[in-house]
Amino acid sequence: MKKTALILAVSLVILICFGACGPAPDKSESAQTTLSFNEKVSYYDSLADAGEVASVEATDPTALYRVRGSRNLVDGEVYTDIINTFNRMYPDIYYKYGKEYYEPVITLNFDPTYLRDDPANVIGNTINININWFNNNHDKASVIIYYIAATVLDYNSSAPEWLKSSINYYIAAEFSAYGYEFSGKYSGGHYEDGDEVGANFLHWIKTKSQVDITYRANKTLTSATWFESDFWTKETGRTLESLWAEYRSR
Repeated sequence: MKKTALILAVSLVILICFGACGPAPDKSESAQTTLSFNEKVSYYDSLADAGEVASVEATDPTALYRVRGSRNLVDGEVYTDIINTFNRMYPDIYYKYGKEYYEPVITLNFDPTYLRDDPANVIGNTINININWFNNNHDKASVIIYYIAATVLDYNSSAPEWLKSSINYYIAAEFSAYGYEFSGKYSGGHYEDGDEVGANFLHWIKTKSQVDITYRANKTLTSATWFESDFWTKETGRTLESLWAEYRSR
């Protein structure tokens, strides 16, 4: 009886050990179907260098983006410009301004029913693209970079609207040679107008203080639960209004 009990106990230990201590599952399959962000970038760089456009399916593990909507209604040259601009610009923008732990796949939705007059809009990780606008503005297809930049900006609710739009324009100008640029001097408006006016102001602050104020502001807006009004004093030693007054006087 004792011998039988001993045999059963030993068998149970072997079974438990086999289940808990057995060989680790083979992860080679998942390793083959999941590429790192760097590998995705290298993949698209090679395509762009070869003058090709990637054909991306939703399940493609190399995808930095997915295509949705009526892609067939977009002029071929315009489509190529949009895709190649995305492939070239998105990785660099993401590396500098995106969240370190978050690597979203962006959806490019080519919308034939887009009712507004602007080229596109961004909702979350989706860029809704106005097909008619781009088909009628072949030479301006690269304005898509503004909307690419917008997908990276994930801010808390306390972020001032003018600062969000200014950072958006600033990033587009920083990474683009397609019409977004810094004027280098005050040319009217108020920083609260955002976009180009605010972006030029941020660029001046960077030049004046030698602080990458846009990068710092983006990092604060991304990580903090609240944007403090003394941010400018902490980063530059001066208040926002003091900086603006000097900028306007130039």
